[in-house]
Amino acid sequence: MTYKDERKPLATIGRELNVEAVVEGSVFRSGDRVRITAQLIQVPADTQIWAQSYEGNMGETLALQSKVAHSIAEKIQGTLTPREAATPEQSKVVDPNAHEHYLKGRYFWNKRTGDGLKKAIAYFRQAIELDPASAEAYAGLADAYALSGDWEYGIFSPQVAFSEAKTAAAKALALDNKLSEAHTSLAFALDLYGWDWKAAEAEYKLAIELNPNYATAHQWYAWHLILMGKNREGVSELRKAQSLDPLSLIVGADLADALCIANLLEEAIQQSKKTLELDQHFAVAHYELGQALEQKQRLDEAISEFQKAIEISGHSAVLDSSLAHAYAISGHREDAARIANDLESQNDKNPSAEANIALIYVGLGDKDQAIPLTDVEKIKAAQPNVPIFVYNGAGHGFHCDERGSFNAEAAQVARNARRLSLFRKRLLSSMAARFCCTRSHIRMSSSATARFHAIIRSRSSAFSGSRSVKKNR
Repeated sequence: MTYKDERKPLATIGRELNVEAVVEGSVFRSGDRVRITAQLIQVPADTQIWAQSYEGNMGETLALQSKVAHSIAEKIQGTLTPREAATPEQSKVVDPNAHEHYLKGRYFWNKRTGDGLKKAIAYFRQAIELDPASAEAYAGLADAYALSGDWEYGIFSPQVAFSEAKTAAAKALALDNKLSEAHTSLAFALDLYGWDWKAAEAEYKLAIELNPNYATAHQWYAWHLILMGKNREGVSELRKAQSLDPLSLIVGADLADALCIANLLEEAIQQSKKTLELDQHFAVAHYELGQALEQKQRLDEAISEFQKAIEISGHSAVLDSSLAHAYAISGHREDAARIANDLESQNDKNPSAEANIALIYVGLGDKDQAIPLTDVEKIKAAQPNVPIFVYNGAGHGFHCDERGSFNAEAAQVARNARRLSLFRKRLLSSMAARFCCTRSHIRMSSSATARFHAIIRSRSSAFSGSRSVKKNR
């Protein structure tokens, strides 16, 4: 809806979207009736290729959408996915109210805020209550739960989020095993929490085969590839996702994140700025811009971006700790310590807060607070062969050896591991996340372990009752 209230020439819009034709249209609803008017315009010539109006009941929304897709495909000789190729008569009748609740759920899910995810879950559940056969609503519910257990939001504990996400994704697949969104939802949950890389990859590939135009499948598959050490392929998938949905704010922010992993910091900064041109009020883009600026040692600018993110979306452990870390390394130690104290006072409300608190103390150089030696001994007693490493997003790290001494090392591991966006947060705030640093990327390995141990206590006990964890990933 970025261009809804814009009065830009179609030629300009086409150039910004990097397309040769633009579909322009409107939807008019009156009671239970809906009318869709669409026209296909070639740019920059501003020549109308095709125009048509469609009218039907609200329950026939999917059939109307199918008619529009078929008409446009015929005019441009495009290829439809199997789902899109289904005739309008084959499109199922939907409950209008359920579909509206589903769309509202996706709207709030796309906001990528804690409050937005809570509202998304509520809307998806309402959609399911109205239409229990809605595979799309179950897939949306799975996606919302998966993100809600991530340490950036901390709405639910990881074990609750994984259970709910996996259950909802399985239900979506039971209702429609040809739904790309459902396979993507399951893959994401398996990647983020299950650590079942092989199964996740298979689900991502199937999702993309079913619908090559589903941007989220490419977006999340990109993080799977990056997690496997395939940075170049990951960035390529994110660019594909952006080409499919050039107005997606989260895809743009994730692309900036991936560019940081590749240490292409200037490109990351420019990408974040492009995302903010679409919406200055998207907090994640300010956060990603702040991360890149901090790595470039442009600390005052980074602090400003973190402050903007907090102003827009409200306080959260990840945003507050990032701001505090920037304060710490820029010399504003009192401000950093104040935020650390605030987070510690609220620690019981956020299952993932300890990792963020540890980040602040690393920035302050307070090794005793970052890794209490009593906890180190507990971890070493449980896993004596696992080295412990605490690090932060600007490439400053402290490694604790078998004698409990500290030294700064593995800055690239620190920088890239912190940058692993959606997956970095689970890896940093769950059990042993194993990394091996090469010249250009991070890949999973049993040869080294990077983790915030403060979270391991709660995460390990939480997951041990539900599944076993393979030590060699």
